[in-house]
Amino acid sequence: MLYIQQQNEVAPMKQEQTLDSYESSTYGKELFVAKAKIGKTVTLIGNILGVMPWQEHGGIVDTPSSLHVLTFDAAAADGVREFLVNECGAPKEIGKVHIENLQRVAEKAFAGRGDYDGLFLDTVYDTIRKIQDRTAKPGVHVVLVSSLTMLAKAVLRSVSGPAFLMKDGKMWKSPMDQNKWGLLKQIMTELQWSTQQDNYHTIWEGHHGEKTVKETDGAGNPKTFDTIQIDGSTARSFPAQVERVWEIHRSPMKYVDPKTKKPTKVCLVHFDPFPTFDFGDQQSGRKVSSRLEAKEPCLTTAFHKLDLKIGGWGT
Repeated sequence: MLYIQQQNEVAPMKQEQTLDSYESSTYGKELFVAKAKIGKTVTLIGNILGVMPWQEHGGIVDTPSSLHVLTFDAAAADGVREFLVNECGAPKEIGKVHIENLQRVAEKAFAGRGDYDGLFLDTVYDTIRKIQDRTAKPGVHVVLVSSLTMLAKAVLRSVSGPAFLMKDGKMWKSPMDQNKWGLLKQIMTELQWSTQQDNYHTIWEGHHGEKTVKETDGAGNPKTFDTIQIDGSTARSFPAQVERVWEIHRSPMKYVDPKTKKPTKVCLVHFDPFPTFDFGDQQSGRKVSSRLEAKEPCLTTAFHKLDLKIGGWGT
């Protein structure tokens, strides 16, 4: 079965619907969370392209050049092409995926000595507009942000200033104050909604985190809860403004080639659309409970179940 739906029309500003005909969007606004260094980026890129060895219905995009990856982390896409081509059998055409590498700009944000540095944010907004110009072309486009964690950290550093200042040989406290936490939340909300447009899929890649609260359990130990790695209340507000939250799980078991009956170097991976995080249970709504399984190995198939647009590259 092919899942191809290649139109990328933008939804009208106002729609009159009934409960029977209600539709939010045919473009996903998704947050994927996992522990550090388990291969989040390569897993997402491979699934979006439809080249993981167990995928049978092609990719979410209609062509590799319809995937636009915005990277902030060090070595975010390092080795991705080699792994997908050499181990997953992907065609070399995947090299046409667009990479907007803002690693150096993010690093520079941490070197500023003023209490506000607008260079990072200006560069991010300019890059988003550049990507959105490309997504105006026909096709099924995906914008992948890797990672939300580093983006938020660089934004915080840009508005808070350095952790300390040296003046006349003495160490002075940071120019950070309580009001800037609200500014961080406001900027991240604006970045989120200016990126999440209705003519392409938006996928945020985040890191699993753990926070401690003042309450204690029965043994007197501080309670902890699962969340995402973003400082301040943005860790709760950001997930509330996506349509679904997924957790990426990688198994130590290797994929077995059905032809040779031998294990490959590719670890089995699945997506959990029912993760348990402290920021709420909004991921259980909007057709997720009735249409998705607890373990979804293929994003193309999962998006099809959710009536999201599919390009079907590779079929």
